Amino acid sequence: MLVTYFRSSSLGTFSMCEQKYYLTYVLGMKDKENAKANYGNVVHKTLEILGKMKIAKQDKKKHVLDDDFGKLKFSECTIENLNTLAFDHYDAINPGLMLSKERKLTQEWSELAVSRYDGELDPRNQDIESVEEFFEIDIPHEWASYEYEVGGQILKGQLGIKGTVDMIYREGNKLFHILDYKTGRRYDWSTDEVKTYDSLQNDKQLLLYYYALKNKYPERDFNVSIYYINDHKIDKEMVRGGVFTMVFGPEDYAKAEEMLKSRFEEIRSLQRPALLSQTNSHWKCRSLCAYSKINPDISPDQPVCTFIRDQIVELGIDETTNRYADLSKLTTYTGGGRANVELKNRKS
Repeated sequence: MLVTYFRSSSLGTFSMCEQKYYLTYVLGMKDKENAKANYGNVVHKTLEILGKMKIAKQDKKKHVLDDDFGKLKFSECTIENLNTLAFDHYDAINPGLMLSKERKLTQEWSELAVSRYDGELDPRNQDIESVEEFFEIDIPHEWASYEYEVGGQILKGQLGIKGTVDMIYREGNKLFHILDYKTGRRYDWSTDEVKTYDSLQNDKQLLLYYYALKNKYPERDFNVSIYYINDHKIDKEMVRGGVFTMVFGPEDYAKAEEMLKSRFEEIRSLQRPALLSQTNSHWKCRSLCAYSKINPDISPDQPVCTFIRDQIVELGIDETTNRYADLSKLTTYTGGGRANVELKNRKS
C-alpha cells in the first residue's frame, strides 16, 4: 500500500480500520461529514482567535488578523461574538449539517474551556508563542525513504509528518508547552477504552506532536498536554475531562520515531487492508463512516468499502490504486513527504 506521510488523523484511522485508511488517505475519497466535529471546530476557532488577540497585545498591536474573518478589533473578540462568527462560518461550509440550536452549546464549551482551572488555560492568560502552528517535516533516515510506481510514473521521496498544533505557550527560556484541545470524549475509538494518563503516555497524536516540534525546534524542550474540555458519560459512567500533561524526553522521542517506523513498514507491506466489519454491520461503520453506504459514482449496488475490497481481491492493490485513486492528493492535499514527481489525476 502507498504511504508517503503521516498525520495524527491518519494514524488514528488506521488503528480503527485499515480499509478506511486506504480509502481516505490513499485513494483520496471523502469521508462522512460530522456535526459534532464541526461544533468542535467552532470552539477551536474561538480559542484560536483569543490566542491571536493575546499575541497581538504582546506585540503592541491594536487588532487581530484572521484568515477567515479579516481584521477584528479587540472589542469584537468576545466569546459570544467569536462563537457567532465561527458557527456561521462552519455552517456555510457544510450547510444543513449543524443545528442552529447548538449555538448556545458551542458557546458554553468555549466558556468552560477558559474557565476551568481558574482560567489558567484561558489563551488570554498565557504567554503565547503561536496558535495553529503548522508543521511539515521530512524524516531523513534511510528507513523512511520510499519509491513507488504509480500509473507508470515513479513516486519517490521521504516519509513525512504533517499537522497543526492548537497552541504553544512559553514556560521558560527554552521550555515550551504544546496544548491540544478536545471537545469530544476521553476515549480511544480504536480500542473502545477510556484514555488514561498511562495510555496517553503512548498516545500516537501526542508523540507525533512532540517528535515534530522537536525536529522543527531542536533547541527547545516541550511538555505536551491534551485538554478534554467536557465531561462525558461513557457506558453510563461519567468520565471527567481535564488536562493531562506529558513530560516527554529523549526516550519518548525515540519511542515516537520507532512508532512511525513500525507503522510505516506495516502499512506499505499491506496487500489487503482489513475491514472493521466485512458486512458493514459494526455500529462504527453505520454511524461514523461514509464508505458503508452506496456511492453511485463508485458502484451502483454495493457499499464503497466492500466494493473496493472486492476490487483489491480481483485486481490487486496496485491496480485498484491506479484505477480509483486521486493520485494528486498524495503530493498536494495530503502530501506530508515531498516527492520529486508531481502526479496528475488518473481516471480509469
